[in-house]
Amino acid sequence: MKKSILALFAVIMVFSSFAEARIIMYANGDYNYPIWASGNRGGSTLDLRTAMIMPDTGNGQYLETCANNYFLWYDKGDGKTYENGTLQKDKYIYFREYNDGSGLYYVVAEVPWDALPWKKINPDDYFDYGINDAYYLLKCRVEKKQ
Repeated sequence: MKKSILALFAVIMVFSSFAEARIIMYANGDYNYPIWASGNRGGSTLDLRTAMIMPDTGNGQYLETCANNYFLWYDKGDGKTYENGTLQKDKYIYFREYNDGSGLYYVVAEVPWDALPWKKINPDDYFDYGINDAYYLLKCRVEKKQ
């Protein structure tokens, strides 16, 4: 009995070490500014209040959304749920979610030209899960506006 309990405990510990709590962090504790990229001294956040669906794009092949993008220069924070700092307006962040399931892409730019280097988001990648989660917050916001 002890061996089976120990084996079960070992299996739970192994699987729990692979599970990572994915928490969306917010700039200055404001739920309108999810942080989608983070570094030691700053990160990037988007403004959900400015989220919108781009009109007449993609000919029905994809949904294109947009929001203001900001640099967040960290002052302090708990590193788990929020980071305090100064927001500095950057360009816009554009997302394209293809209807055929071929993926979700983003670019930070003034205008969403096709010639720009659109980056594909891999939601399972450690560096992409923040932007993936921020996109779905943005998508929910624009769908509620309609």
